[in-house]
Amino acid sequence: MQYASALLDRPQEHPIRSLATLYLLWKSLLLLVAACSPGPGYDTSASLTQQPLSYDRELPLALRYILTKLTRWDALYFVKISTRGYLFEQEWAFGWGFTRIISAFTAGPATSSHDLSILISGICFGIATTFRSNGILNGLLLLEEAFRTVYRLRDGPSLATVRRLMATGLGGMSVGAGFVVPQYIAYIEYCKGQQSVARIWCEGTLPSIYTFVQDHYWNCGFFRYWTLSNAPLFLLAAPILVILIASSLWALSVEPQTPGQPPAPGAKGVDINTGARQVLRNLAVSQLVLVLLTTTAAHVQIITRISSAYPVWLWYGSASSMVGGNLLGENFVKFMIIYAMIQGGLFASFLPPA
Repeated sequence: MQYASALLDRPQEHPIRSLATLYLLWKSLLLLVAACSPGPGYDTSASLTQQPLSYDRELPLALRYILTKLTRWDALYFVKISTRGYLFEQEWAFGWGFTRIISAFTAGPATSSHDLSILISGICFGIATTFRSNGILNGLLLLEEAFRTVYRLRDGPSLATVRRLMATGLGGMSVGAGFVVPQYIAYIEYCKGQQSVARIWCEGTLPSIYTFVQDHYWNCGFFRYWTLSNAPLFLLAAPILVILIASSLWALSVEPQTPGQPPAPGAKGVDINTGARQVLRNLAVSQLVLVLLTTTAAHVQIITRISSAYPVWLWYGSASSMVGGNLLGENFVKFMIIYAMIQGGLFASFLPPA
């Protein structure tokens, strides 16, 4: 108190501290007046803020009491509009700019963190694509997120929506760059270098050394691998192909459930929310696309190696083993141990799937 008194007696000596002290004293006085005032009066809007919270934890009694005194219906209007936009005519009495600012801040840390995660995941997927081209299938995750974000724009643009669209766009470009950049480097080397004669693939509409090499040196192409001599390789790949297809269909059939509720029939014991289901569904689609491309246009036995990059079939095996009643699920782990040992021996002898 002596320090505060000294600041007030000689405010010019410490103007900023004096103003800060006066501000705190004044606001404390107003808060005391509000706390001691009779109420709640005719405006009971503050009671809406005291609904049970989603994580079953109530605010302290003192804080709830103060909130009741300080919260008024115009504040609730501003907050509600900022979260879901303008819905009713009377809401347009509340300033558009202020609601947009609130929306930006209320969507702040969690949304910004999620947007950053999307961008980082796109960069990681792009790096993975430079390792092996099937990594580009991970871009389906970001593609659907971009489509859903564009669809939300029908309700009007917001800072959070635009930021999400930018994150998915940059993430998707990163995935694509993982495939395009190596092709561009090869194009500069073979098509724009000092060679007297450019390679034939340089004249293509979309020149790609990768597609040319797969076609020219590995004889990859639509149904080219479907020969009688390759039948043993299809048999070798068949178990993992069956598991990939079965797990993808399982993932596409999983429905979101309310936390704490018993699993729905056919859910394989998976407790999943809507957001997680979207990711699971996208990964399942990527898995099915991989199966389609591998069985029709590639050396089919490579599926036994590249399938390790797709987690859905592992989740399916885990969920089926826990629930039981599924012949594939119950014997999944046992079979995969034997299957992996056989493949390990073949690989070490430079036999397929090597």
